[in-house]
Amino acid sequence: MAASWLLQCIAQDSQLLWNGLPERDPKFLPELFNLLFRTRKVPASPRLLLWVADPKGEKLRIVDSHQWGVVEDDKIVRQHLPTPPAAWTIDQPEPLRPPGL
Repeated sequence: MAASWLLQCIAQDSQLLWNGLPERDPKFLPELFNLLFRTRKVPASPRLLLWVADPKGEKLRIVDSHQWGVVEDDKIVRQHLPTPPAAWTIDQPEPLRPPGL
């Protein structure tokens, strides 16, 4: 149930709701994250990084147990999502051209 609620917030881009929850119930989001991540070895304050590409542009959502932020600045995005090394990338080979073209 907790995971589905979190996914619904993400799908509906509920930043205002998320950022308003600590005022209404300061324990709700930390307890939600504890419930979702309690069996995994994660940092003390886990966060979700969500890359969004839509017609309005590209941005990074950073969602944690305290706030929901949006980053559009390329330099800051690269701090959170650095370019992976060559071993982690997939190169698309050039398409083969028939002889004589």
